[in-house]
Amino acid sequence: MPYAKRAACLCSVAVSGVLAVASPLRAQEPAATNSKPAVISEKPPQAGRSSRKGRRGKPHQEAAASGRQTSSVRAKSYSRAKIDEVNTWLIFGFIEGSDVGDKGEWTLSHDSFVRSAARGPAFAAWDGGFGIGYSPTNRAVISLTATPSFEGNAGATSAPNGANGVSAHALGASAGFKYQLFRRDEAPMGLAIQISPYWQRTTTGPLEQTTLGSEVRLLADRVLVPDRWFAALNVAYQPHHDAYSDGSSFRKTTAEISGAVSRKVLNNLFVGAEIRHVSKYQGFAFEGWTGDAVYAGPTAFMLLGEQGYVGVAWSARIMEQATVNLGQLPDDTFDRHQLRLKAGISF
Repeated sequence: MPYAKRAACLCSVAVSGVLAVASPLRAQEPAATNSKPAVISEKPPQAGRSSRKGRRGKPHQEAAASGRQTSSVRAKSYSRAKIDEVNTWLIFGFIEGSDVGDKGEWTLSHDSFVRSAARGPAFAAWDGGFGIGYSPTNRAVISLTATPSFEGNAGATSAPNGANGVSAHALGASAGFKYQLFRRDEAPMGLAIQISPYWQRTTTGPLEQTTLGSEVRLLADRVLVPDRWFAALNVAYQPHHDAYSDGSSFRKTTAEISGAVSRKVLNNLFVGAEIRHVSKYQGFAFEGWTGDAVYAGPTAFMLLGEQGYVGVAWSARIMEQATVNLGQLPDDTFDRHQLRLKAGISF
């Protein structure tokens, strides 16, 4: 797969290069470290449900850096007050930052993922997430999410087992656990891991499908210019098992490497861009490759007062390579457009 390797390397090298220039950028703008802390108190919903899942948290004002310093040297090098005053969890688009909520914080969140492709006369799908999250500590957050879904196609499409269907609806649930391994006041970049198991039942006419899977996501972020420019890198592994009511079943895996940058343009508004490389396989161990695609697009995030937030992100498929089976249309493997809308409130 020379294409897959080139695309993956392009994504990872480009984002790594952006992260690597953080130190020179900070040195060029020392005045930014003395800016007044921004008042940010927001939240989560994988869930990426990635995608698709309500595993999100809320951006908020970080605790005073003095409470987290362990020595004068660390205070000078990694003081959060001098690095940033922004919670990066949701300021990006389809990907997330490493931050979590404050201890004892609850969050109600909603996610909508709209997908479209050039499959026949008309194809569109909506994946929703209605979730609640809680932060038991300053490093962790847990969440539960209901995940309804609907997919419609004006033309006939083929399911993996050969059945044809015009529309499908689904209902499922997901759980999420996110733990912040390193904060940006402890290391040059923030680092977190997120695990999100999920279950979903889909009905397409007389055919029913049960999906059981999980997503494991590694999240890293770094401040490029204090209180102004931020960057993030996500790596995700999502295996799942599809079982159909006719007795057939399939094992599949989706892998993703994604990067994003975001700029604070107003006290409560962030705009940016991101790029994602997505690969699909027929097994859990990356065997049976079925395709790769690269998505890119803009993002926007706005704080609503001290407790609410809204965000939007759009990605268009700019590159694709996929295997095409008999009876399958070329665009059956990857969506052409993806739109994410998110909102939430914390208390």
